[in-house]
Amino acid sequence: MNTKKSLQPADLVVGPHLTEKATRLASDHRQYVFKVRSAASKTDVRRAIETLFGVQVARVTLLNQPGKTKRHGGRTGWRSGYKKAYVCLVPGQNLDLGGGVETP
Repeated sequence: MNTKKSLQPADLVVGPHLTEKATRLASDHRQYVFKVRSAASKTDVRRAIETLFGVQVARVTLLNQPGKTKRHGGRTGWRSGYKKAYVCLVPGQNLDLGGGVETP
């Protein structure tokens, strides 16, 4: 019996991870970075991206980003960790995650 709760594609992908490195990967290598749920597998992420955006995925790489220790005054705390998915698309396909913003 499968005890793993199946997540819908919209619930699986938290959102895009937009940083300078992610923007450079998208423009140079057609590779996009998303924050995903910790229970996500590579096949789950592949199906979710193909369903949500209507593109073909060539490769998915997952990364568990651990939380960081942060200090505020004399107190020490933790930022929570998260899982990232690096999604590489087939040649000829792309995503517009920047909202159509063009650089001069």
